[in-house]
Amino acid sequence: MAREEPPAPLDTIYTADEAAERLRITTRAIIKLGRDIGACSRYGRTYLFSEADILDIWQAMRAPPISYHGRAVHIPADESPVNVARRLVELTAKKAASASPKARKLMLQRSSRPSAKRRLKDEFGED
Repeated sequence: MAREEPPAPLDTIYTADEAAERLRITTRAIIKLGRDIGACSRYGRTYLFSEADILDIWQAMRAPPISYHGRAVHIPADESPVNVARRLVELTAKKAASASPKARKLMLQRSSRPSAKRRLKDEFGED
């Protein structure tokens, strides 16, 4: 029979001002970073940060290494939690409507670029 582990004790809780002071950044910056990576709690207008939240924000702020033992190290920028959150927002945002086929055909006809002439032929069967 599996035994349940007792809940972990709650770390020290900091206000946004206290957490910002610990990381030496502005209050606005810590709230933005905390919301971007999901490392804060909110009660009304008050943002609260645990010790673990502050460490997560610190990790998100870290600059990627330039080299390791003389060799270049490539770390994709998209792996940062902040960039992952940003990408999710972009993917869920409503996309702008594209041009109608009639407007697209008119734009291609007026264009002098060779690629436009090819597209006109491929999409609309015209020369």
